[in-house]
Amino acid sequence: MARKGLIKLNSTVSETAAKDLFIQFQTAKGLTDATFTNYENVWKYFFTWYGGSVNDITQRTVTDWIAFMKQKGIKPVTINSYLRFLKTMLNIHSSQGWILPFKDSFFPSQESIKETYTDDEIRILLIRPDKRTAR
Repeated sequence: MARKGLIKLNSTVSETAAKDLFIQFQTAKGLTDATFTNYENVWKYFFTWYGGSVNDITQRTVTDWIAFMKQKGIKPVTINSYLRFLKTMLNIHSSQGWILPFKDSFFPSQESIKETYTDDEIRILLIRPDKRTAR
């Protein structure tokens, strides 16, 4: 008798089969070409680095990929963007029983402080220009 909550992993799934299923799911959502291109780029980047079977992807795999990207000097905001795409892909594969579910592992990013206008600069910018003297 199987215990409730356990996922029976299917036999080894090829990268091509996993990618085809993912594309099928996303096509049904009617995503834009730009979104598909982003998924495709993240897919290639991840599997070029990973090189293993879809079934063997674990939380540790994702953590190691984060460390790899950080070591390559990729900015935290970009890493999180890649992770959002990867999470979508892996959630579909998890729903098929190909991999175990995993926790979110977003990389903490530092917020950059944007330079803003002072109150005096805003007042100057809001002054209506004189059309007669403006060229």
